[in-house]
Amino acid sequence: MGTPNSVNFHLDISNVLSTNVDADARIIYLRGEINEELFDWFLPAFTILDRGNKPITIKITSGGGDTYIGFAIYDLIRNAKNKVIAEVYGRCYSIAALILVAADVRMITELSGVLIHDTIAILHEEQTVKHSQMVLQASELKRLCHEYYNKIALRTGQKLDFIKELGSEDKILSSSEALQYGFVHKIIKGKKQ
Repeated sequence: MGTPNSVNFHLDISNVLSTNVDADARIIYLRGEINEELFDWFLPAFTILDRGNKPITIKITSGGGDTYIGFAIYDLIRNAKNKVIAEVYGRCYSIAALILVAADVRMITELSGVLIHDTIAILHEEQTVKHSQMVLQASELKRLCHEYYNKIALRTGQKLDFIKELGSEDKILSSSEALQYGFVHKIIKGKKQ
């Protein structure tokens, strides 16, 4: 029998999974900020679903978030044994766009959008940073941006220079542009007019 803390953890994880995962339908709802808190439930949920032998669907609505967490989710999807289907509802911005293109089958609703952009560093006023630290951080940002654009170019079939240009514009792609540029394979049309 578990300790009281393990019981609380089980209840907490069950609550998170019940609102973010439909295990029977094999759907993960990836919504909100991409961060460590999201990854804490996404990793076990995705791993458990990938033990089965049917496709996994990820329904995305996110403004982006942590680059490293996004890369981790990208790697999980690309290394999955099952087919992964991604569907965009609303927005799929920043690192969420990388997660989208990781999927084997990618779809978007008519009124949704996709945005890619250069990697961003958030600095706080009260933070003191040495020159050597700034140089290292700048080098890491450059590396992350390079990986981000390379993976997107690879998965969309676009030239790297074109993807970099899109990212520098901070332009939100419509669903038809996302389809045209290879971010998605299909636009999900409403069943009702």
